[in-house]
Amino acid sequence: MSFHFDRPFLVIVFLTLILIGFGFINAPQKGNLYGVSTLKGKVINVSFKRAVILDTSNHLWEVYIKRIKVFPGDFITVSGKIKGWKIYPFKVRIERGFIQRFRVKIHQLLKERFLKSSRSRIDKKLGLALLFGENWFSYKERKKLGHLGIYHLIVISGFHYALFLGLLFVIPVIRNIRYWFALIFFSFFTLLVLFPKAPAYRAFISVSLFVIARLVGAKYHPLKALIVAALISAIFYPYWVSNIGFWLSYLAAGALILYYGANRSPEESFVKSFFGRTLGLETTLVVLAAITPLLVSFFHYFSYGSLLLTSLFTWIVEIYLLIGTLNLLSFWSIPPLVDLQNWVAAIFGKIFYSLPNSFYIPFDGINLTIILPLTGIVFLILSLNFPRKLFYLTLTLIGELMILFVLSKLHLEVS
Repeated sequence: MSFHFDRPFLVIVFLTLILIGFGFINAPQKGNLYGVSTLKGKVINVSFKRAVILDTSNHLWEVYIKRIKVFPGDFITVSGKIKGWKIYPFKVRIERGFIQRFRVKIHQLLKERFLKSSRSRIDKKLGLALLFGENWFSYKERKKLGHLGIYHLIVISGFHYALFLGLLFVIPVIRNIRYWFALIFFSFFTLLVLFPKAPAYRAFISVSLFVIARLVGAKYHPLKALIVAALISAIFYPYWVSNIGFWLSYLAAGALILYYGANRSPEESFVKSFFGRTLGLETTLVVLAAITPLLVSFFHYFSYGSLLLTSLFTWIVEIYLLIGTLNLLSFWSIPPLVDLQNWVAAIFGKIFYSLPNSFYIPFDGINLTIILPLTGIVFLILSLNFPRKLFYLTLTLIGELMILFVLSKLHLEVS
């Protein structure tokens, strides 16, 4: 499969690579102090009762925020006791610009309405993850989600935008109204409802470029859109470049583009695969072949639950996301829809909590030197045009796991 890049776009590719390299070289490091001090920085992540801030010296600090509402994008001044990179605050001062205040107000208004309508813990946790990008699952629950191979389903990414894009396809075209509606909705969802991370921004930029191309009658090239998304992320959020979520998102999207061809976006590929005869298995295999070496190296396990459970949980999550979005747009004012949302969440919880935590294979001692060649082989296969590509990708995935398993055993014996 060949992709044509004109000269101006090659400049964009070169600039993207430069900025990604710069992001790696200047990757933030965890702070290391002991005692009482005052620090200033920008909030870049919030998880349950903790926030991660990036200070002006490019150091990361974790702040405990039990009674304080903090959001990514806030500028924060913290005075407190510091142990290593963790801060136990005595005093916190938050600064927000006009746009940030507006985003927080919209986000909080919708979130508070959602929490009032929710009737169970699992509905709160699932809804906050899928509709607001906030992870309230406990450490034990997050670990189980990973071992079951379904963690990616509760992280807002291209998977969720694929559902919205799929719904876009079934809306009749009336003077491009559906594309205008899609662009407005994607912007509202991403920029006002969420405080998203790299996967959500990648999907938003790619899908928005797809919709804009349809509106202006231009040709859409998903690989170019992917590179533009990477460039924008590297400019505005350079610290994402050293984050595992950034690379998993771009590897998965790139694999789908190469596998399905230059005429489909990754989101469209997912929709057509999931609602086609494979029920998403084809897409899952393609993505797993591309990301497994990195996953195993970073998380030290491989979940075969990705193959066994993804289709089942994808249906549940897609239905919940659809109903939850309708509730969000109606401000949770339609009781039957609210009841249905809670009911679907209960089904998710019943299945999730009843499953054993044993759908994975542990690995250890896998480093970057083996990740690069294995991932390179997968993308070489993806870029070639030959029949039965999925069969060879499946064999490649099996081969990856065998190599990683042997290396893991050798590492354990040596250690």
